[in-house]
Amino acid sequence: QGGTALVWRGRMLVVETAWGAITFDPQRGGTIVDIDVAGYDLVGGVSHDVISYRDSGGLWRMGQEIHGGRWSRVGATSDVPATVRATVCADGTARVVVSVRLEDRPMSIVHSVDPARPLIITTVSGTPRLRRSITLAVRGTGPAVGVMMHQPGAVIERSLERWYRPTFWPLHSFAAPIRDDSGSERGGGMVVAAANPTGVHVSGDGTVEMVVARTAVKETAFGAIPVMAPAWGLRFGSQRASVAVDLTSGDVIARGRRLSGLLDAAVGRPAPAFPVAVDDIDVDVVAVKPASRGEGVVVRLRNWAPRHERTARLELSGPGSLTGASIVDSRERDLMPLAITGGGAEIPLVGHLVSVRLLSSAASCGAGIGGGEGAVRIENAPPG
Repeated sequence: QGGTALVWRGRMLVVETAWGAITFDPQRGGTIVDIDVAGYDLVGGVSHDVISYRDSGGLWRMGQEIHGGRWSRVGATSDVPATVRATVCADGTARVVVSVRLEDRPMSIVHSVDPARPLIITTVSGTPRLRRSITLAVRGTGPAVGVMMHQPGAVIERSLERWYRPTFWPLHSFAAPIRDDSGSERGGGMVVAAANPTGVHVSGDGTVEMVVARTAVKETAFGAIPVMAPAWGLRFGSQRASVAVDLTSGDVIARGRRLSGLLDAAVGRPAPAFPVAVDDIDVDVVAVKPASRGEGVVVRLRNWAPRHERTARLELSGPGSLTGASIVDSRERDLMPLAITGGGAEIPLVGHLVSVRLLSSAASCGAGIGGGEGAVRIENAPPG
């Protein structure tokens, strides 16, 4: 359906799409062993392997971050055979379900393969053994010299390792291995995203590992000596995590934002259908409401990088056009008019929160953003 086909070639399951093919090997834990795009293998080995590490860490630190701590690989899904089932949805998306045992514990790994581009969303669920960290390892497309990642306030570049081996950096939304010191590969290669904050490690060969489950209860040194830590516990249920991998090309930031949005929608957190859009990655639209004082609507923006004074462009994402905009205070009193250029307004960003009044064309008609037939309509809910 939708140009996607499922083919068994010997023991391998091949998902054929319009952009290429992905091969899953049930004898190696249902891992991905080939991603073919125009005859070029994007992985060159085992990818999407779920790995279990013995971890003597706890809430605040991982085992390798403690003197005398323990961090060691004890198992992986690629070490054992798995059961693989696959279906194709009406839109052409292939859904591959892998049932496998990790350290004799059942694990479920569900892959959703995009029919139009090399993009995979993977959900891992299961109950690991005690004192374990579980990662999803994605094979890289080439050697890496660093990692580019989004953090609140900026997109930054970090080294592969800092104090610890391995170094797991806090992943806020998306990240990408840096493949070349010269910067020539900063706009291509793999981009990964996580549905929830987690840790990410990039090795020198470009393999990316993201933590998808963890049962480390309290930091201990040399296997017995407890490290001072205020929080610990012993009760764990099934854990579930979703991550996404984009193997297309293009600007890393644009691809990362798109990938994070697709992943959020896939796990049931679609972006609010705000009728406005902002062009700055570090600015979120947190509210759009009818103005309580004056005309139009009031848009509230959250600026994650308040130390950098700059402007962000705000435009309508639906029909209609802006005719007026102004900065307002918390009581919706107009403070400063803003110029409209090219259908949008340049919003000066000073501080964490900025409120803007927007007016659309034909404001006197009493409909839409400030009024206007065909404009995006926002109304107060009726009483009750």
